[in-house]
Amino acid sequence: MPLLNQTSASTEELRQNAYNLGIILSDDAVNAGVVFGDTLSDMNQAITAVWNQIGVALMPILTELMNIVIANMPQIQAAIQAILPDITSLFE
Repeated sequence: MPLLNQTSASTEELRQNAYNLGIILSDDAVNAGVVFGDTLSDMNQAITAVWNQIGVALMPILTELMNIVIANMPQIQAAIQAILPDITSLFE
């Protein structure tokens, strides 16, 4: 309420003081922030596209690897059962 009762000169003085303290950003600073935000967004989208391409390229390889693991699961389970007592005793 006291702020509303001030004159336009004192309000201008408060505005200028806030600007001098860096509380109010200049138009150039705001515009630079907008450009930075746009550039950052473009960069994030480009990186996401690269990761998608890598993922698509690796999917057939990973699928084949998973098929090999599934096909050899009995041998993998037997190997785990064979070394499980050693691992258990190591932790005990």
